Amino acid sequence: MVYKSEALIIEQNEIARDVFQLRIEAADVASNGKPGQFVMLAVGDGDTFLRRPFALSSINAESNQVVLVYSKAGIGTGELAKRTPGDYVDVLGPLGSPIEIPESAKNVVLVAGGIGIASLTALAEETVNLGCTVTLLYGAQSNYVMYPGSLLPNGVRELTATEDGSAGHRGFVTHLLLHEEETADWIVACGPTPMLESLARMQKDGSLRKPITALMELRMGCGFGFCYGCTVMTDDGLKLVCKDGPAMQLETIDWSEESAPRIHL
Repeated sequence: MVYKSEALIIEQNEIARDVFQLRIEAADVASNGKPGQFVMLAVGDGDTFLRRPFALSSINAESNQVVLVYSKAGIGTGELAKRTPGDYVDVLGPLGSPIEIPESAKNVVLVAGGIGIASLTALAEETVNLGCTVTLLYGAQSNYVMYPGSLLPNGVRELTATEDGSAGHRGFVTHLLLHEEETADWIVACGPTPMLESLARMQKDGSLRKPITALMELRMGCGFGFCYGCTVMTDDGLKLVCKDGPAMQLETIDWSEESAPRIHL
């Protein structure tokens, strides 16, 4: 069920350069939301009249609170970044289908690129609580824009990569998966288009042999599947990220130039 409410802002902090962590009190979302789902926020008027999608980064039903992590990258998120504790924000959710955690998942590897980390932290917390061994492979352009490791759920093993070498491995996070794939029995990835395309190519050329679940993030007009603004072509036909996803099998997505999804993170 989807709920619409005015959620109280409890806390908002800039946790890295232009990366914000927003904690809101939204009882219906906190009670019903699951990892892999998202909410749509109304962030202003005029140029920002369309709602923006935000992944559920942490869900706490006991406190009636959820956490959203986002990058200030445009007018809408710029307006949201100005909000302060005590303000209210119009929330619609939870939306999308929860990600299904396989019963066989014991050694989980999460691959995050940039602000794609926002879609994976709730899943990391859930799988740790289920007793899984969880490894997070996290890549960004530099350490200045990285989600702080101190905010990760307890029990998560983190390996990092930066393009400028300022933290962890110098290079792309996809390279780290080559060394971690063998012990993984479930791999989940979320990140910008080039990262997901690279993983798909590595599957195709045999560098990676195991299936990968991708949490897709596209621009959305409605969040319900009415506008068809978040379509992805797959082996099973056209799919909607907001309704059929966000979780989809990476190897089933059509990455040809004319069909490739344009992901905005």
